[in-house]
Amino acid sequence: MWGPADPISGAHVLARIRARLPRAEVVELAGPPAVGHYPQLEDPEAVSAALTGFLAP
Repeated sequence: MWGPADPISGAHVLARIRARLPRAEVVELAGPPAVGHYPQLEDPEAVSAALTGFLAP
């Protein structure tokens, strides 16, 4: 999960990760609302949905 609105490691870092690890599964929490450094606090429903999808058999 990635919060693209994070001012330290946001969308610009995600672009590099996708370039280096093209097959990695990344959920971009683009919002709304804009999600940043603390996605579990900023959009708990989206985090829960992403985790449930990842952990489902």
